[in-house]
Amino acid sequence: MYPGPAAMMRSLQRVDVGDVPVFFGTAFIFFIIMLFRINIYLAQPSFWAEDLPIFWFHAYRDPFYEPFLIPYSGYLNFAPRLIAALAEFFPYKVHPAFYVYASVLMSAWTAAVLSVSSGARAQGVIFGLLLALVPHSGEVWATPANLQWVMACALPVLALGPIPSSRFVRGNQLAFVLATALTGPFMIVSAPLWVYRAARAFRTRDGFGALLVAIALCGALVQLHFIANQVVTVSSAGESHLVRTFIQILLRWIEPVSREIGAWSIAFCALMILGLFYGHQRVFRAGFIFLIFAIFTSVLYKFKNTYDAFIGLNGDRYFYIPAVLAAFCLSSLIFDDVNRWVKAIAAMLLVRMLFLAAEIPILPREPVSFARDWRGYAHLIGRQDILVTFPPQWQFLIKAK
Repeated sequence: MYPGPAAMMRSLQRVDVGDVPVFFGTAFIFFIIMLFRINIYLAQPSFWAEDLPIFWFHAYRDPFYEPFLIPYSGYLNFAPRLIAALAEFFPYKVHPAFYVYASVLMSAWTAAVLSVSSGARAQGVIFGLLLALVPHSGEVWATPANLQWVMACALPVLALGPIPSSRFVRGNQLAFVLATALTGPFMIVSAPLWVYRAARAFRTRDGFGALLVAIALCGALVQLHFIANQVVTVSSAGESHLVRTFIQILLRWIEPVSREIGAWSIAFCALMILGLFYGHQRVFRAGFIFLIFAIFTSVLYKFKNTYDAFIGLNGDRYFYIPAVLAAFCLSSLIFDDVNRWVKAIAAMLLVRMLFLAAEIPILPREPVSFARDWRGYAHLIGRQDILVTFPPQWQFLIKAK
């Protein structure tokens, strides 16, 4: 017989006393992995994402107030704007490097928070390191503009995980949930998980959990306000290709486990379903799978008219969170109280994911037009007015200070 939910929560609430060394050790290992995986970005840092010049320009104009209240893509972007603000303390010539390395450090913080938040030390460390090990072309790791995709991976673990026993972990969880709530729209998508946490906190009189829920849901409401009030330019939608888009997204979703629909992908889907009904950590897996399909549905709706948007490695960031959460599901089965054959199949699928990750190339990306000669601009910034133009049709006047 399997213990009930109450026994599961008691077992998960035992957080080891060595939280601090595990936290910093996981962050360090994550950073070392990044040095090897995205060395092409770290060796030649640049402003390659079209969002970064906007964040940079706003920080140049006013580092520490107005930019944090300016939505981009319809929502607030706290993490990249914080990096842009801190970069203003450094010479302009090192800003591209500062942005890239700071984004890796923020991702390492996400890994570190995961390492001390899942209840079991080994499982938490693996969760954190999987952020750097799943199949991906590098799009989310090398720029602050995509930090929201990395940080969102921790939300199900924080929403459904145990009550942390140490102030160190609690402080990090509070700061992380606040930062993530104000960075991107994923707190809105994960809101049902936080409602579940609220019900659990009420039932168990968990004051810390109630505080986490309050921060998460308030952040979700703030982002929802900005999204609901954004100015949208209506254009011709064109012909809908819902079925083709669905198939394309489905193929990309199973790609981290299997190159095509076959035995591996069938086993993968079977384990996802089985994990919802067996084991102590089935609530965890339910949260992971819920967020996977929430993102799946959002992407399907957004690209229903452009089914060819995901050919090759295009739009790779949209499949990063599903890949990570699928890896979390497999990892949780390995550490759970389930049949040993289920553990073995989950382990084989997870190892297969890691081998496939090694086959996916980290794609180099060219810097945006005006940043190609960043050093040439850097010594002029602040000394004279500079008019810069970059795609799609943006122009900024960098005024002399």
